[in-house]
Amino acid sequence: MRLAIRWKLMLGIGVPLLALLGLLLFLDYARLRESAYAETERREAEVAERYAASLDGTLRSLAQGAKTLASVFESNASFSEAEVYDFLARNVQSDGLIFGSALALEPGGWPFRMNEMGPPAPSSIPVAARPARAGFEPRGDLHAPYVFRGARTAGVDGAGAEAWAGLLRLDVAESYDYTDGQWAWYDGPSRSGLARWTEPYFDENAGNAAMVTFSQPFFRDGAFRGVVTVDVDLEGLSRRLRGAAGAEIILLSRRGAVVAGPAMFKPMEENIFEIAKRVGRPELERLGSEMVGGGRGTVPIVEPGTTRRMLAFFAPVSSTGWSVAGLVAERDVMAPVMAVLQQRLAGGLMFIAIILAVVLGMGVWIVRPIRRLAKSVRGMSLTDVESGGSGSGGGAGAVGSAAGAEAAPAAVSGDEVGELSAAIASMRGQIRAQVEALTRETAAREAVEAELRVARAIQTSLLPTVFPSGPGMATYGVSSPARFVGGDFFDVFPCGEGRFALVIADVSGKGVPAAMFMAVTRTLIRDVGAGELGPGACLDRANRMLLEANPECMFVSMFMARFDARTGVLRYANGGHPVPLVVNAAGEVRTMGETTGTVLGAVEIPMVAEREVTLETGDRLVLYTDGVSEARAPSGEFYGVARLEALLKATRGMAAKEMCERALTALAEFQPQGQHDDITLLVLDRVGGEGSKLPKG
Repeated sequence: MRLAIRWKLMLGIGVPLLALLGLLLFLDYARLRESAYAETERREAEVAERYAASLDGTLRSLAQGAKTLASVFESNASFSEAEVYDFLARNVQSDGLIFGSALALEPGGWPFRMNEMGPPAPSSIPVAARPARAGFEPRGDLHAPYVFRGARTAGVDGAGAEAWAGLLRLDVAESYDYTDGQWAWYDGPSRSGLARWTEPYFDENAGNAAMVTFSQPFFRDGAFRGVVTVDVDLEGLSRRLRGAAGAEIILLSRRGAVVAGPAMFKPMEENIFEIAKRVGRPELERLGSEMVGGGRGTVPIVEPGTTRRMLAFFAPVSSTGWSVAGLVAERDVMAPVMAVLQQRLAGGLMFIAIILAVVLGMGVWIVRPIRRLAKSVRGMSLTDVESGGSGSGGGAGAVGSAAGAEAAPAAVSGDEVGELSAAIASMRGQIRAQVEALTRETAAREAVEAELRVARAIQTSLLPTVFPSGPGMATYGVSSPARFVGGDFFDVFPCGEGRFALVIADVSGKGVPAAMFMAVTRTLIRDVGAGELGPGACLDRANRMLLEANPECMFVSMFMARFDARTGVLRYANGGHPVPLVVNAAGEVRTMGETTGTVLGAVEIPMVAEREVTLETGDRLVLYTDGVSEARAPSGEFYGVARLEALLKATRGMAAKEMCERALTALAEFQPQGQHDDITLLVLDRVGGEGSKLPKG
């Protein structure tokens, strides 16, 4: 995608600025979040303490009514039943949270006196109607006068307390036996002699309401005589606590029962540990453990039945052993933080937008002269470069000069762009000179290549075009130079009745020098090999003649043999050339003979030794130069004699020409980057019957 400079400037500046803004906002978020949580914890911890202190004061105040009445009954037992109910009624009416109050006497306790004026006046408080419990027989020795509120009415009274239909009374002993050990409000104080708050419970037998009871024992003559109770309405307590706190709260009993709290905590139905297990929230169990243990602190939780994250701040209520916790939604804690971040984000984006607008304007200002320069450079033609943008005359030359004059870049400013314009004008002259030099070089190269093509044709003509063959033999050869011309050559020519000379040679180096030395060597070996001299003598004479005029000290490796097609006898001399390979009719490959002398043209040597072998019918003699075995793959690995032997074995059933072509293809695939050295192959097949004349590939 092509982008203009001004857009690249905007991206180059805008993207880092946006990244920096994001980093700063992230750091601000972390810092503000930590600060917000710390401040919220400090503030809500104080609030939780105030909740606990307020609740503790309320409960102590409610309990005080029971304590006061108990002290009255301890000091005076001469009250009538009506007076007892009146005391209890005044206790209930002292606070809207008190649902009921009772005086539960020990078995056979005081039977309420008869005053001297006759039977006491009956209480004005209506008796509550309670259906008789099946199978229950009240005990005559138990008395527990109880005054409680009637049905709850909607709303609150003028003082903000719970509104009730009125007061009712009954004797708890007529509903159940409170001394049977099942009723903690009586059993605990009667055993310990200490005041206590009960766990929350629902009283279906007397009050028929969810409540918690404070029981104050009283004594006379050192003996336990009964308890005075105050029943606190839990629904009213929860409502008052929420109103005072202005937030969601949780009130737990000593055993973790939810006394008050949001509906999802199911007050009076489950304790907090059961809720934690039901919803699979271990943080609720941790909260319950710390609250029940009387601790203070903060625990993050997820509200049961929702995904809302909350912070619970809790403190103990010392008078009851309960604990109260205030709940704050995490989003409420983070709301001020997000508001600050949004303001900073808006400010940062506005600042970046202003910077980018300035950059855009500067980009346009900077790019304008560059655009003019680019337009001027595009107008420069090749004719202008070649002519220099000046000249006279008509026709095409005049048109070129006009185009060049119009296209010549002018200085467009006095800054770096102006310097660039001047440099382009100077470069035009340099390009013109380089074009002229390149034109001359190209013409010279083309002339050299034309001469090399002629040289290659001449060199190719020196190689056999028709391969001699006759009874008992067939030959074929190929040569592929690494450059236009090369230093490899081979030859096959008759040297008597039924006898043929086979020569393969590899001149040191490549290219034109090697080709010229190859032509000289080929002519010499043809001259000395046409007579009756043996292969060793031929190589010896050729070596002496090469040494006479070899100022460049070039040399050539050569294998020469005389083959008698009638007998299969092959007499050879090897002057430093790779040892040939023989493939028999069964496809077995072996080396043939040995090196019998050194290379030609390097030093004066004694007579090159000769060796003699016999080729059997079906044998194939393969002569090759080191360009075959030393062919190199891109990895640097050599082709090697082992691969050549495998190729010869695989192509044994092919004709000599087809085998040579297959070998050239395999070598080209092995070195796809091109051959490094000349490649030459000469094949002699010992066959039965008449041979055939095979044209050169």
